[in-house]
Amino acid sequence: MGAGAYNNFLGDVHGDVHQHIYPAQPIGAVPPSREEVLTLWARQSRNRLIDRWAAAGLDDAEAADLADDPTIGAPSRLLPVQDRGLVLLEGVFGSGKSVTAERLHQADLAAAARANNAPIPVYLDTRSVHGDLATAVIEASASIGSPEQLGVRLVLDGIDEVSLARATSLLTQARSLTCRWPGSRIVATARPGVPGVRDNERVGYPPMSDDEAAALAQRIGGQLNHVPVDSAAMREALRLPLFVIIAALSHRECRDVPSSRIDSLEDLVERALRRPGASITGVRTTLARLARLGIEAHGPVPTAEVGNDAEIEALVASRLVVRRGRTLAFGLPILEQYFGGKSLLEEGLPDGAAIDGAVLERWRYPLALAIASASWERSVALIQPIIDEFPGVGAWLIHESIPAHGRGSHASVPARCADWIYLTLAAWLAGLAPASGLLRVGSTRHTPPLVLAVHVKGDTVLTISRHTPTDDGRSGVLKMPQPPVDILAFRGRGGSYWHGQPAADYPAWPWRWSLDWATHQLAELLRGRRLHASLPGPAALERRWSQCRAVAQGTYLQERLSSAQIISRLRQILTQGSVSHRFPSGWTARRHDLEALLDSLEAGDGVAADSYLYCPYPAPDLPAALRTAHYGHYSNEQLIAFVEHLHVTAVGIYQSLCETWFPKLIPTLGLACLLPVRITGHVTRATERNFLYHEYSYDTCPVPAGDRTTAAFSYCEAGLPTEEWPATLQRFAEVQRTIEELHPAAAAWAHPRTGVGELPSVTDTPATDLAYRWLWEDLSDLRIVSGVGPR
Repeated sequence: MGAGAYNNFLGDVHGDVHQHIYPAQPIGAVPPSREEVLTLWARQSRNRLIDRWAAAGLDDAEAADLADDPTIGAPSRLLPVQDRGLVLLEGVFGSGKSVTAERLHQADLAAAARANNAPIPVYLDTRSVHGDLATAVIEASASIGSPEQLGVRLVLDGIDEVSLARATSLLTQARSLTCRWPGSRIVATARPGVPGVRDNERVGYPPMSDDEAAALAQRIGGQLNHVPVDSAAMREALRLPLFVIIAALSHRECRDVPSSRIDSLEDLVERALRRPGASITGVRTTLARLARLGIEAHGPVPTAEVGNDAEIEALVASRLVVRRGRTLAFGLPILEQYFGGKSLLEEGLPDGAAIDGAVLERWRYPLALAIASASWERSVALIQPIIDEFPGVGAWLIHESIPAHGRGSHASVPARCADWIYLTLAAWLAGLAPASGLLRVGSTRHTPPLVLAVHVKGDTVLTISRHTPTDDGRSGVLKMPQPPVDILAFRGRGGSYWHGQPAADYPAWPWRWSLDWATHQLAELLRGRRLHASLPGPAALERRWSQCRAVAQGTYLQERLSSAQIISRLRQILTQGSVSHRFPSGWTARRHDLEALLDSLEAGDGVAADSYLYCPYPAPDLPAALRTAHYGHYSNEQLIAFVEHLHVTAVGIYQSLCETWFPKLIPTLGLACLLPVRITGHVTRATERNFLYHEYSYDTCPVPAGDRTTAAFSYCEAGLPTEEWPATLQRFAEVQRTIEELHPAAAAWAHPRTGVGELPSVTDTPATDLAYRWLWEDLSDLRIVSGVGPR
């Protein structure tokens, strides 16, 4: 929508920037017309934009100027946003995603003003939705029509600002509304990392180009082309509107541009508290109290809870805080999180937070900002107790608060950092134990290496782990004036090294440095599927079947293999004297692996009375002549048996992986914290172009401790059953209630699996494959691993 059309629609909307509601109507008064309601909503949208930009440091006139220019934050910066379904605008804080969501809302308002049968435009702050999303939308739009008949154009802003469980529930409800109500679209905004988002729903919010950033700065009266910024992290920040505004205002005032994002927020606050009427004694304490109350309440706070009249007037005068009726809220969510973080640094964690995963989850963003601004000593006091109890939460916090190494910074790296790295490495390896014992960065006893050498040169750090003492018997930390000539010779076969430029202007950077060092190697173990080799039970059965089929050069569809044939083939291979052998299947086996397999088969382990090894999962039951590609070699009954076996077995292998290697992460692993579970679902297949597709859907629900994990699937001849969304929502609500009843401490981090898709391709280890996928997804939610998972 062009500026002319936008301004024509607004008409007299450009009024009092603080007018948010119509005055109460007298009893019997004529309710406002549809046109009046849409005009009111347009004014409220404009006021929200003004409040945001005023909170960012602009005066009201400048903020209004930006609000009245529809090219600022225009949706055209994105790929075309679909007209139906769920869209999640995903971007870091300060990126402008909420402004673009407002512009989409304003375009929807204009469309509704042009046509009475247009979908109803609704804006909701996520934290204001306390019950069912459909009820909230219907109540918000009751004055102009029925979204059930006309459809809805909903903006759901800040879905990352509620608990992860609540965010997942709202996304599910949003999907249901877009299916139930004709022509509906829901645009939600969030930072990256909300679980349960589908790839076709996610729209990454792009940073501004250099030209766009420069144009915005010039509009404010500042310049970016002469700003000296050495930090790569800050250079990236200066392509985000919030930080461009802060930097431009600093330049306009002839002051230095802040050197980090956290310093930028402090600069914003200092400028706000210089506004007339905002500077009173104790105003920062009052802001911290408001933040603490808002975080605990998940929304606006009654003014009477915050302070006296003078304190309230100072908060509103700063424009950091907005008064809405008898409540107060921060103009920007990041400001609530910033002051919440400041209160954590001053007062510590809320009571019980160090041992309560739900409280930590509620405070996750304020904690991240506190860590970003904490001194080294304060970071230890803040992070160490969290990692001791909830290393998964600690990993999420560190990734959210500290930039990755390689970004560079203004600060030089202190020589004494060797001891810091040793301390943080010890904490992470303890939290990731026993899996950390497999990493080359630690010892097999899950402790830091016997020798950790640290070399610092300018802004670059080199750390080297070694699992044996030095020649003179010393262990611990070596501070090397020069790096060793031969790193490989120093670290030996068991050690490793890690080097780069840490974000040293964040004093807590050693926590990120050590975590990345460890998890980089952990991701390699997972991608290489190297954690199940010693697991007993189903994982061992699938592993043996995979090895024996490779030796026999059989097909995926075989029901049994001859042990005599495999033994003969193994003996032949071993007589060749090779250190390893690569099979056509892709399996590369070391000599001692082949010897162990041979000894096991010769002893009769896993060999049936008829001298055959049988497939460890339900095998194909159709004659070869009737078999087609994919799962066409299964009858309907056998396919159901296979899918049920697959899921129950995968849960067992997943649980074994978690309990064996990541016991301290279980309280925050989305599926592990719910076990045992009941899995229910459907399987179907539909023929198209002579290729057989097999689809399935499933849900999980926890069952009482002591019960077994079960799976019950049914075959649907005519395709998957049509979604009955009221029943689906009721089922999801029941699952959430069950989680809160059976696993109250895990409710915030729980991620019960649900899925609709094509059955995975047949492999030798289908349950193991699925277990690794679930584990990778859970670790990804905690930011412990990233990228492409195990295949």
